Amino acid sequence: MKWFKIILLFISLLSTVVVHGQDSVVIKELASDYNNASNDSIRLRVILLVLNSTGLDDIDTAIYLAERGMELALSQKDSNALKSVNMSLSKFAVARNKYSDALRYDLVALRITEAIKDTLSQAVILNSVGEDYSLLDLYEEAFDYYNQSLELAKEKGYLLQEAIAEFNIGKLYLTTGELSKAQEYLDHSMKISQSIGDTLGLAYVKNELALILTEEEKYDSALQDLQKAYDISSRFNEDILTPEIVLNMSRVFVKKSLFDVALIHYDQALEIYEKQNSQGGIATVLFGKGQLMTEQEKHSEAKSLYFR
Repeated sequence: MKWFKIILLFISLLSTVVVHGQDSVVIKELASDYNNASNDSIRLRVILLVLNSTGLDDIDTAIYLAERGMELALSQKDSNALKSVNMSLSKFAVARNKYSDALRYDLVALRITEAIKDTLSQAVILNSVGEDYSLLDLYEEAFDYYNQSLELAKEKGYLLQEAIAEFNIGKLYLTTGELSKAQEYLDHSMKISQSIGDTLGLAYVKNELALILTEEEKYDSALQDLQKAYDISSRFNEDILTPEIVLNMSRVFVKKSLFDVALIHYDQALEIYEKQNSQGGIATVLFGKGQLMTEQEKHSEAKSLYFR
């Protein structure tokens, strides 16, 4: 009971600092003090709990904790903890656009799941490796790992992972311009998500289906799907998806020649990305706005966006 109270107190203090101050120095000092305690096992469990919390949005602090967790996991030969830490480090590497590093961490985690025969985590990480390869524009490798994840999920009956793998395969086919295959996989992913009550998954699928509709010049239908996706994403406070949906709305409004409405949505997406300090998202929005300004022959405004 004493250990349990210590863990709750530590997590409470960490959460307070992260949410209200986001001061990595303070958290590092607190973590350092706690690391001087006598039991490494408790410290490792706390670090894993903090890394898996949704409130930890200070990447520097997250990496510090993950690296400390790596040391503890290695010293205790804790394979499950080592797997979790590598998965966390991969996620943080993606957030910093270090996709090769993310791949390296995921491949380590994958080898661990194979060794301990953790098939659910294996299906999850196979999918993550596919995402890493996709981010590196290595699509053949991405398809390979997505399909491995899909096959394992089907074999073991992991419906959520099956839906995710189908979604990612469909999304990748959309990237490569194979719209009919993209439609097929996305539709199947949506059916699975509906069957298991994965509402947020539906938002992700609707966002991608809207891109197909946009390519087919079915702009009103695309906006309907995007609005449905936005409503769900907003309800779940899905920070990654919401600005992407708004950005896709901007592009549809450009196609409809509703340039003022498109600019409003570009600015809305930009505001969200700036709050998240997402440099990739900010760059994407500014490039889109710059293109729109160029098309309207507002060259000085476009130049200011390109070189911001």
